[in-house]
Amino acid sequence: MLVRSVLAAVGVIAVALVSAAGADAQGVYRWVDKQGNVHYSQTPPQEAQPEPKAAAPVPAPLVGLTPIPLGAPPTEPVARARFLLDNRRWDGAATAEAARLLDAALKADPKNAMALTQTARLTYFAGYQSGDRYDPKSLYHAATLVERALAADPTLPEAHVTRGFVVFYQKAYARARQAALEAEKHRPGDAEAGILLAGVANVERKYDDALARVEGALRTAATRSQQRRALQELTMVYKGKGDVPAADQTYAMIVRLEPERSPRSTTRAAPTPTTGSAGPIWPGTSSVRPVLRSRRR
Repeated sequence: MLVRSVLAAVGVIAVALVSAAGADAQGVYRWVDKQGNVHYSQTPPQEAQPEPKAAAPVPAPLVGLTPIPLGAPPTEPVARARFLLDNRRWDGAATAEAARLLDAALKADPKNAMALTQTARLTYFAGYQSGDRYDPKSLYHAATLVERALAADPTLPEAHVTRGFVVFYQKAYARARQAALEAEKHRPGDAEAGILLAGVANVERKYDDALARVEGALRTAATRSQQRRALQELTMVYKGKGDVPAADQTYAMIVRLEPERSPRSTTRAAPTPTTGSAGPIWPGTSSVRPVLRSRRR
């Protein structure tokens, strides 16, 4: 009888140990609730459902902003060349046409200030390398052309702005600001001057000043090209401020302004220089600068 009792007791202990081992195998969970209380249990806590993420607010400069229609290219030769440079400069055929139009205009009138200005733009566009870097020779030739334009018409805002962009890419930011302010003197509220001033402020990390200039440029923009370049500066403002959602929304608006191409997928081929009546010019390129890095003119 004693042996049976001992064996029975051993059996009960063995079952208890197996049960305990099973409980240990399941593990003990330790977790802390929202009030900071520590809990222990053999069952895991219920997974907390993540709160729905609120949509990022639309940046104020984008509210109510709609793309300005491109419209048909002008028929007047210099105006048409400018339109092509503003809107189709990644298209080699378009820039070649612009070069032919400007060359003909300058053969007819070597002191045509607007034609000289647009030829200066075409010249430094063709010297683009990457980011905000341009071939120094293209900038030098562009500077020579724009000085000729200003000698012919010292009050032409486009010439002052183009001078400003040339010296901007030469990293002479104080001179770029001065050129933009001179353009504003001849045309108050000029969108092109505002874009240039925003670029200078971005380089100087004066993001609030840049934002104010962008907002002004968007209010006075007369072309889609001006809208696009103002938004490119706005993207740089938000990137500088570390506001990634606002930068992404601004970039999305830039894509809306240029639905026929994706700015991030573009590459650039080196243009072939030729010589025109105004001096060295490059009649075409086969692609365009990526928007977020080379963001201006």
